[in-house]
Amino acid sequence: MDNSHRLCIDTFGSSGASVDLAEATARPCASVRRAAPEQKVPGAVAEFAQTEALVVEVERVITLAHPLPDVVGYLADFSHTTSWDPGTVSCDRIGGGELSVGSEWHNVSQFRGRRTELRYRLVRLDPDHLTFEGRNRTATSTDDMRFEEDGARTRLIYRARIDFHGPARLAAPLLKREFERLGDEVSEQLPKAVAHALGVPPAAGGRPR
Repeated sequence: MDNSHRLCIDTFGSSGASVDLAEATARPCASVRRAAPEQKVPGAVAEFAQTEALVVEVERVITLAHPLPDVVGYLADFSHTTSWDPGTVSCDRIGGGELSVGSEWHNVSQFRGRRTELRYRLVRLDPDHLTFEGRNRTATSTDDMRFEEDGARTRLIYRARIDFHGPARLAAPLLKREFERLGDEVSEQLPKAVAHALGVPPAAGGRPR
């Protein structure tokens, strides 16, 4: 995903620069699978049916024209999802100070005409790896970004995952195609957003920021 996705979706909830500056390639690896259930006492079949989670995952590999530290610095601020995630309506930082593990955002996304709200938290902040986790009462959304140097460019492996809980889990198999579409849109929009924010990359004659 998920805008997760960052691909966010409605879970029954309250719920540019030219492309030649960066190329995006999408892997057809969206999937739906069951998450490992919690341990249940014998005979609790009804409870198991209500609590078992279903998972939708999407992965995209995107090559960006800017150096790795600049790309990570830009994407570490999750409020920028309004620029690169087509589903995001707003994403506002909660609190202030320097970005660090534990920083949070209030995210509002629109999916299939309905809005969903999640509270996102930065759970991993490494020089080459970012992970954000968003939650509401029906789903947990995880945006995982791993970065690799590719000469003067950056290779981004972007994974969006939605864990559905309760009745919302029934929607997961129906939404696989929608997640694939959103993944394609992110692959197209994210390089444009990075190019717009960071300007002409140094290798193309610009100045580092």
